[in-house]
Amino acid sequence: SRLNAYKRIDIAIEAFNKLILPLRIVGERPYRMF
Repeated sequence: SRLNAYKRIDIAIEAFNKLILPLRIVGERPYRMF
């Protein structure tokens, strides 16, 4: 799905950093250039 600010991906990044776990985020930016 699209990576929008309201989905708060930053919370997941912060949590995984604190747990020292790898995190892979897959998605599209809202305004992807083709």
